Amino acid sequence: MNGICYTTLANSANVFERQAEEHLLLLSNSGNQITTKNNINIYNYGVGQAGFSLHMNSQYTVNVAIGSPGIYNWKGDAILAVAPMNGPFSRTVIPSLAREPRIHSYNYFGKDIFLLLFFQNKRSNGRIIQIR
Repeated sequence: MNGICYTTLANSANVFERQAEEHLLLLSNSGNQITTKNNINIYNYGVGQAGFSLHMNSQYTVNVAIGSPGIYNWKGDAILAVAPMNGPFSRTVIPSLAREPRIHSYNYFGKDIFLLLFFQNKRSNGRIIQIR
């Protein structure tokens, strides 16, 4: 139940009639499927559900934030996959929330995910941050 994400360039209505161009097995590391806490085996990536929610932001590179609410005994996590504009995904960032005390088991972090783009207001000499 790790989850898999399929990617393809959606440039026409026929795009869904062909095979995906790339697939992301973000939680496939077998050494991270199960971990221990207080000498008890618990699921780490084992029920990760990568791809439960997703948001993509593309300006100069493709940044895909992928929600994975089942990681580490249902604490959840957010995964970042990065690709050059016209290339395959080449970098994946999976922060470990396992030892984060503010997020508890069954919090389902990553169930809903979105990205915010911050930029500087060019009309002002100040450092105003706007959300677009």
